[in-house]
Amino acid sequence: MPARSPLRYPPGQQPDLWRPDPEHPDHRFVLGRVGGGVTGAAAAANPLVTVAMNPSYAGRSEADRTVLRLVAASEALGHDGWILLNLYPERATSPRDLRPFDEGLWRANLAAIDEVLQRFDVREVLGAWGNPPNATIRRARALLVPALAERGVRVFCFGELTAQGEPRHPMQRTSAWRVDGERRYLARQPPADIDRRRRSTRR
Repeated sequence: MPARSPLRYPPGQQPDLWRPDPEHPDHRFVLGRVGGGVTGAAAAANPLVTVAMNPSYAGRSEADRTVLRLVAASEALGHDGWILLNLYPERATSPRDLRPFDEGLWRANLAAIDEVLQRFDVREVLGAWGNPPNATIRRARALLVPALAERGVRVFCFGELTAQGEPRHPMQRTSAWRVDGERRYLARQPPADIDRRRRSTRR
């Protein structure tokens, strides 16, 4: 397989926030440009916070096509920064290559998400994960979306949802990914409490 050509961030959009720090080759919790850090830029007051499916190879020095579209979306929507979160933090170029759901890894991801929500007083996030392709992503989505609602955070997108009722992925092939027009908010869903499942197995 030929080596991929590195994708670079646009000028002024290089990440200055990443978790874990230092970066880990197998997972990523947070990636973003918020200023006030290593770049010396002014701190962002209103970054676009996006929840995608799972991270690929993008990091502090190399972008991927999904991240570049989200950076462009942050600019088009008038935000002064961008932050990318994920339903599940394991790195995989194809989500179908993900390993079985790891509860400890997911909880670490949620803790990192909570840090972002609190630091930037986030009340809504852009959903951009598309249709969950496997059990790992389905489980992560079933847990995270209600967890966001419990924290008072709404998920929005633009345009029509997928046939499965999910916000569209930036790299979808069926139609152009929209970041204009009226915001569409996902309906609130009941919590899928991972601790409830634990308790039931002890009975």
